[in-house]
Amino acid sequence: MRLPSPSFLGHLKSFALLASVSVAAACGGATKYEEDPNWASKDTISTDDDASAFVEARAPRFGDLDFDWVGVRPDLAITRTYPRKSTCSCLTVEIGQPFDTKFTWEGAPPKIAGNKLAVAVSAFGIECPGGSSEQAERRPSIRAVERRGNDVVIEIEEIPVDRPVASGAIFNPPGAGGAVYVRPRTSRLPYARPSSGSLCRAL
Repeated sequence: MRLPSPSFLGHLKSFALLASVSVAAACGGATKYEEDPNWASKDTISTDDDASAFVEARAPRFGDLDFDWVGVRPDLAITRTYPRKSTCSCLTVEIGQPFDTKFTWEGAPPKIAGNKLAVAVSAFGIECPGGSSEQAERRPSIRAVERRGNDVVIEIEEIPVDRPVASGAIFNPPGAGGAVYVRPRTSRLPYARPSSGSLCRAL
């Protein structure tokens, strides 16, 4: 009997891992992300307990199969030479097509199908009232992307140095007449603080 090749067994193992993540997302995020059941955020990937989940998320396809994947991306960032501006307090937020020159991908970018948008955030090169004076100590990270009616709300947290920063995300665009807003996870954070009770609008 001919035994399966190591590469074939590796693909099977990867498929089993992706299937288990998909099941967990379907069971665990139904309430929070019910308007977008394909969303795979930091919560549904369970990176609070497993930092390697970000690494797995960086390769959402294998073999001849392509995955129409949305979610946080540690491998997506604002291009270093792109001009920085304060979109929100202590935060540059860039939104556009995933392969726009304002964005840079670490390694080969994934296949992205459909009408998706990319977002990347950074606290470098801008003033940061209430934040660290050392730019290297500012570590804003995208914690989640939520849909509220036709709007999209991006939540920012401060990530510790022992965990990878989710500097980007791929998401479905807002609905007709909707907008993209950015908010901090807690009021203590300097990033995207609400002004006069209103969330920072990025798009």
